[in-house]
Amino acid sequence: MIIRPAHFGDEEPLARAYVDTWKDAYRGLLRQSFLDALSYQDTTIQWVRTLEQGDTIVYLAQDEREQVVGFVTAGRDMSAGSGFSGEVYTLYVLPSHQKQGAGRKLLRAAASALVDAGHRSLIIWVLKGNRAAGFYRRMGGVKVAEKATQLSGDTYGEIAFGWIDISTVGQDPFSVSRAATE
Repeated sequence: MIIRPAHFGDEEPLARAYVDTWKDAYRGLLRQSFLDALSYQDTTIQWVRTLEQGDTIVYLAQDEREQVVGFVTAGRDMSAGSGFSGEVYTLYVLPSHQKQGAGRKLLRAAASALVDAGHRSLIIWVLKGNRAAGFYRRMGGVKVAEKATQLSGDTYGEIAFGWIDISTVGQDPFSVSRAATE
């Protein structure tokens, strides 16, 4: 598994990974007509814009055939008043490559890049019901907030997982809190 920064030329494979992971992760959670309307072409345009702007951290995961199998995006916290300085906006891995370490490596790469950009804490929002919530707990994230969000005219609940100390990403939250009190 190769984890590397994304660059121009990665837009189409990133779009394919985005659309395919969304259709899997949100099946049964989001309206099916919304998921069916996701297109590689429109998503490729969004990736071009993201890479052009250059203010978003983007890493991708490639398998042994150099196919994009996952990605992470991050930057400054977009949640007003959350108390966290950095945010992971998206983290997705194709179902065929889950539970092989790609998500962990992508999250750590984003955390490291956020530290390099001067961030010391991290938040990520997850749609309620998304099975990724367990992953963020295992990575040391602690539930810090909830909110309602609008998507395609529907309202959904989101849960925020946070790391007050970004250097603890990937560690058991209970061992971190025990170590702080010892």
